[in-house]
Amino acid sequence: VKLVPEDWPDPDPEAAPLAQLGTQVNLLQAGLVQTTVQQGDTATVEVTWHVQQPLNGDYTTFVHLGRPEQPPLVSGDAPPLNGFYPTRFWQSGELFGDQYALTIPADLPPGRYPVWLGMYNDSGRLPFYVGDDRLPNDAYPLGWLDVSVP
Repeated sequence: VKLVPEDWPDPDPEAAPLAQLGTQVNLLQAGLVQTTVQQGDTATVEVTWHVQQPLNGDYTTFVHLGRPEQPPLVSGDAPPLNGFYPTRFWQSGELFGDQYALTIPADLPPGRYPVWLGMYNDSGRLPFYVGDDRLPNDAYPLGWLDVSVP
């Protein structure tokens, strides 16, 4: 059973999307809720998705801490909306917010780390664009997270 509003809210027509996942999904808002955490804390990422075209299959959102061309130091990979609304059901025009969590290991060295966002399935990562430019590693830069000792 899929319950949807009679009309999806329209995004601000003046605001361009931050980025596009393929031609299917616009990223309207994305960022770290906090930019400073301590070892053992959880950092939260908030995003707003706007579906342009249905996706074929189920995708998982990745939120990675570390250099995008290397394996992540910390991963907050999860299906959108905690798996309660798989991407295979997304329809054109839908607009919704989502949250992802990065649990910082107690032994992660203190420092400043980049955080990245994207989507993937068994076939690989969905292409990520800002305008006409494809992002390296198909990862959108969310910002920097400062990790300190408790």
